[in-house]
Amino acid sequence: MIYRTVSWKCTPLVIDSTLNSLYTVCLNVYQVFIFCAMKFHCLVKKSLNVATITDLNGSEERRNQTCKFFTEVISDVIGYMWVSVQSRKRVIEEIGSKCELTEQKVQYMGLKAFHAVLSRKQSYYVTRVPTLIAQLKQMFEGHTFRQMLQLNGNEELLKHVTDPQNSADLLKKIKF
Repeated sequence: MIYRTVSWKCTPLVIDSTLNSLYTVCLNVYQVFIFCAMKFHCLVKKSLNVATITDLNGSEERRNQTCKFFTEVISDVIGYMWVSVQSRKRVIEEIGSKCELTEQKVQYMGLKAFHAVLSRKQSYYVTRVPTLIAQLKQMFEGHTFRQMLQLNGNEELLKHVTDPQNSADLLKKIKF
């Protein structure tokens, strides 16, 4: 379901750097990730029914397994976005256009978007999967530390794209 969202929203038009500025391309991708993170939250909320919540409250091992599963799903969604971008890049390049997205930029925006959305719903995760937000933050910080040098001078651009003020309307208007 989340993969389909990535496929539908990640079109050649959205990532074409000859039609859009790099800022607009990054903002488009970041907002697709925001939407995917909201869908992820809704799916998690629906799947953690009363029986599962009771299970999670009683077993530290079960909570850790659930948290690991959720972080793997998030990583997979981010990876799938990169695969989708590469696929669309080939189409764009065949018609003489270009796409300036790199894997590092996509990963950065994906981790930042999931962290932003799930942090807004932190009270929901504290009682059910308390380490999810912390693990996501750790993944983001680890990624940021290792990958910032590979962003080729786009650090300020990505900080501006992922600034909560730029997506505040999107986050406030959609109820999830």
